[in-house]
Amino acid sequence: MRRLLLLAALACPGCALLGPDWQEAAPATIATSFAPFREQQIGGEDAETFMRRRTATLLGGVETLHVHAEGGRITANTVYETDDPVSLTTLTRTGVQGAAAAVSADGYYLTAAHDLSLGPAHLVIEAGGEVRSAPARVVWTDPDFDVALLHADLAPEDYFALAPDRELAEGEVVLSFSHMLGPAAGQLQDDVDLPGEGEYVALTLPHSTPLRRGFSGAPAITLDGELLGVDTSTGWETIFTRRSWMARVRPARLRELMEADRRGR
Repeated sequence: MRRLLLLAALACPGCALLGPDWQEAAPATIATSFAPFREQQIGGEDAETFMRRRTATLLGGVETLHVHAEGGRITANTVYETDDPVSLTTLTRTGVQGAAAAVSADGYYLTAAHDLSLGPAHLVIEAGGEVRSAPARVVWTDPDFDVALLHADLAPEDYFALAPDRELAEGEVVLSFSHMLGPAAGQLQDDVDLPGEGEYVALTLPHSTPLRRGFSGAPAITLDGELLGVDTSTGWETIFTRRSWMARVRPARLRELMEADRRGR
């Protein structure tokens, strides 16, 4: 059995700037970005717990996976091992760690498509005081928008409700979570009238959350807990500021994909 030396994946690592509402344009870290929302309640839970119970860690690039986690919680120190017959050099290049957002009670998860670039993927969740894992099957993917729908025999403790199409205002708060790095917060950077986008399948939305490696596929939610999309990348917008991106799938399309897959199983 070989221990995975993980290369946590995100398209462009780095930090972003939070809006002046709480950071006064100072460079934000993950911890400082979320600090104003530590006491935020969503559905009777603090925001971090709410996201944690609905988020999976994604491991890509190996056929088999064994997880060793203390106390029934996934952390940056969780140990992952594989039975795959790969060399150490190959192994250090195959471990891809990202995240996925649970979107149903029966094991459907939304994630970033690039998390699947190295082959088979496994999902890992916290449920019932235990850490559980299972192989993930690709249901649908759109590489142009870097988003994918997965299914695993892995029922989450709870799942995210999909934010309906509506007008989104620049400055609306976005919360994200990954087991590896914890919670982070940012703001939408553009006004978007989602109904005005027509019959879109997917689109990208810019926000200011300070993403780093490990947030690929992480949920991006509103303050009331609805899922806007999943985080995909971050990069320089200008020489002074960074911009992060999420992929949003039209809720009606996502429901169609899940229903069709259920009928075919």
